[in-house]
Amino acid sequence: MMLRTATIASLVSLVALACAPSALGPPPRTDTGGTGCTNAVTSSPSGLCVTRIAGRVTDVDGAPIAGATVTLCGAGQCIDMPPSPTGDFELALSSTIDPSVFALHAEVLGQPFGIVYAPLPQVRSGLAVLDQPLRLPRITTAGDRITRGRSTGQTVTAGDVTLTIPAGAMIVPSFADEMSSLEFRAIGVARYQAPPFVTHAALDAVWSLAPGALTSSMPMRVRLRNRPGYPRATSVELVVMGHDLEADRFDAGHAVTLGSARVSDDGAFIESDEGVGLRELYWIGVRRR
Repeated sequence: MMLRTATIASLVSLVALACAPSALGPPPRTDTGGTGCTNAVTSSPSGLCVTRIAGRVTDVDGAPIAGATVTLCGAGQCIDMPPSPTGDFELALSSTIDPSVFALHAEVLGQPFGIVYAPLPQVRSGLAVLDQPLRLPRITTAGDRITRGRSTGQTVTAGDVTLTIPAGAMIVPSFADEMSSLEFRAIGVARYQAPPFVTHAALDAVWSLAPGALTSSMPMRVRLRNRPGYPRATSVELVVMGHDLEADRFDAGHAVTLGSARVSDDGAFIESDEGVGLRELYWIGVRRR
């Protein structure tokens, strides 16, 4: 078990750059294992003693993913769980934490899988055990290459999804992708195979996007193929998977409303309204307004 830790002030500045653990540079590490709850991570009245977190990482069809990295993040620290060839993960803790401001994060570094955040499961007698696996989609549909740095204006497409990057936007890849080519990738995922936020938000369709955690300083307008079959000119709401780990605005693993969109006049696409767009690449879904 490895603990990535930082002062709250330094964590805030790091998270402001990018919220996904893959976007952060190598942090200092210390051990927090033990029995009981000797480490008070939070003074919140909602704090609970957590001694064990366990679950499983698979692809969307249920096959275990060997080498997936699972991280518990919140309250100024990220605890890495050792990758497992079977996809199982387990973390022994000795901490009192507020589960409402912690999330599990799963990704496969160096492979084209989507990134997933999921809320911490309910804690019972110190145990937080996922009743469903964390399902990571393999994003096989590659499209146009995204230019890093200051954009001169660019439109990129992969499968059902098109992004329009405005001129002047600063494009920054995650730490894991600093040396990689930034091919835009997107794949539609069935709702029953998607992360928990999709069910909670009652989305009609959802896509996983990559390179994961890539950020833009300006909104990138979105055009999606109208997979739900909404009638033309229908008003639509765009919803994304939250990834903010700061305690005062924590939303990692939860549904976050991005803004409004509209079905095109020919009924083929869902197009974000003026000023509405993505600033980070994770997941995006749609529902009627």
